[in-house]
Amino acid sequence: TQEAVKYNVTVVATGATVSGVTAGAYEDGSTFTFTVALVDGYENAVVKVNGTEANAVEGRYTVTVSGDNVDIEVTASLKTFTATYSVVDADGKTVENGAKVTGLENSYQWGAKLTFTVESVGDYIVKSVKINGEEANGSYEVSEVKANVVIVVTVEKKAPAGPTVPENQGSVSDPDANGNVTVKPADGVTEITISGTVTGTVSIPSSITKVTGVDFSKLVITYTSDDKTTEITGAFKDGGNGTIVLDEEGSVNGVPVKPAMTEESPLVVGSKTTDVAVKTIPGLTYKLMRGTDLKSINVARDTKTGTGEPVTLTDPEEAERPTKAFYRIQVSR
Repeated sequence: TQEAVKYNVTVVATGATVSGVTAGAYEDGSTFTFTVALVDGYENAVVKVNGTEANAVEGRYTVTVSGDNVDIEVTASLKTFTATYSVVDADGKTVENGAKVTGLENSYQWGAKLTFTVESVGDYIVKSVKINGEEANGSYEVSEVKANVVIVVTVEKKAPAGPTVPENQGSVSDPDANGNVTVKPADGVTEITISGTVTGTVSIPSSITKVTGVDFSKLVITYTSDDKTTEITGAFKDGGNGTIVLDEEGSVNGVPVKPAMTEESPLVVGSKTTDVAVKTIPGLTYKLMRGTDLKSINVARDTKTGTGEPVTLTDPEEAERPTKAFYRIQVSR
């Protein structure tokens, strides 16, 4: 008898494994089946038998040997993923121009390394960075990308810089949570100038006789006693407002030395009316003084006698008020 002709089956696979093909030759007319399994990180396998794309039936490929060797070629492609980021505040709301993320590519293949940098922008600071929900902890990378990467950068606004005084005059404490600061004058200094924005209360020791400053968000204003005057003056920003309240804490010759301010009643620069709510002490006289600049706040607009209760000082001459006015309160016996 004539020996049957046998043919070889060759398998070449990229990104996949082929099962079911045994070693050795196959006789002409014989039939065999095989299966294909993707390797981790690969997808979209294309199976060709002798150059023609083949389709599986219930996950199996069937081949009939017909007068020639059989070439099986399986080609799969690496999975690709995207990396996106967002910048939000503590409430999850989008913040435009709060941080800059650099170093990200349009796509990443399975197993690739992803690295990026984060920089705060403008008035914001970066509070946290999460990668797919996990804190980055200062390491902005994914050693092996195996899924889409979602980066969330949480930012918050910087605390306003505290006010300053010239170095030879002393120093100002850092603002507390409410923006309050304390002036610490150098030895022998009795007059100081505060620069920057004050958002809370400025506490001044009784050794200081004059404090000037500009661009105060809240204006802290003062008193005159029998033998000494302490003036704390400043200009509101256009449209700014606040209320002047003289605090009873501390005194020089019985007159308060720690002015404070709240926002319960307005003191508005450039508006039609000016009402100043003042916490008073019986027996003292309170005058609302007005001027056109910080050096000449010397025109009395209203006078009230302290009763122990708050009183309101009003600038009644609205028509004569300049567009931008500066006020202080004189307190005397």
